[in-house]
Amino acid sequence: MVVRIILSLFLVLFSFSHALAAEKKTVKLVYVEWPCAVVTHSIAKVVIEDRLGHPVELIPVSVPVVFQALASGEADATLAAWLPGTQGTYMEALKGKVVDLGPLLTGTRIGWVVPDYVPYTSIEELRGRAKEFKGKIYGIEPGAVYMETSEKAIKEYGLEGFTLDTSNDAVMVAMLADHIKRNEPVIVTGWAPHWKFGKWKLHFLDEPKKLFGEEEGIHTVTRNGLKEDMPEVYRLLDAFAFIDTNQLQQLMAENNEKGADPLENARAFVRNNKDQVDSWLK
Repeated sequence: MVVRIILSLFLVLFSFSHALAAEKKTVKLVYVEWPCAVVTHSIAKVVIEDRLGHPVELIPVSVPVVFQALASGEADATLAAWLPGTQGTYMEALKGKVVDLGPLLTGTRIGWVVPDYVPYTSIEELRGRAKEFKGKIYGIEPGAVYMETSEKAIKEYGLEGFTLDTSNDAVMVAMLADHIKRNEPVIVTGWAPHWKFGKWKLHFLDEPKKLFGEEEGIHTVTRNGLKEDMPEVYRLLDAFAFIDTNQLQQLMAENNEKGADPLENARAFVRNNKDQVDSWLK
């Protein structure tokens, strides 16, 4: 009789716990498939699912759709908003419709990047040197904010003979690697953090007109109402942060290895950085 009672209680508690688990809402994280964003969202997914019990859907889209999805409430958060400069226009247009939780990493920047064996340190020094670089500046997808800024920089600095080559991050890095292998001068659009800075010796070209803006941060932005709907998820996202740029770049480099699984690397990060992850959950 006692055994039956205990068993019945166990079944009731088991069913109750499953009912609670079933009530956990799916967290929708929206992002652009940049290497840094893949890292942050993979880690967020692992922590939210394993520590908070919410299923997580990762939704890769374009930059405009990221902000549209948050403003409309179709997505819950992104951990990849470059602010205040690069994507500041979107935030300004959606003021009051999304929530900026602040930076998860500071000291980020965008601009033009060259290998250290290229002797120039400023965009101004490129004037009249188009032939030296075969007239090319290798970029990423057309429509990206700082591709537009790069086009403006070519005009503002009078860089006649230069054209901006549009492709994507993978092709841009492949062109960089090919030129470095042959020790040839090359210019690429770049941003930090990025794993390429861990692989090769590179430097940003100074840009006196500040068309690319100053140093900024990678921010977490949520939809309105997330704090009330999923307070524990909101608290985690608010506290989520990297120690420094190198920590993120190391993870990006690991994801770039042949056969790497970003989610497995994220799980390894969570295991190996328990104190840091625990601090996000307090």
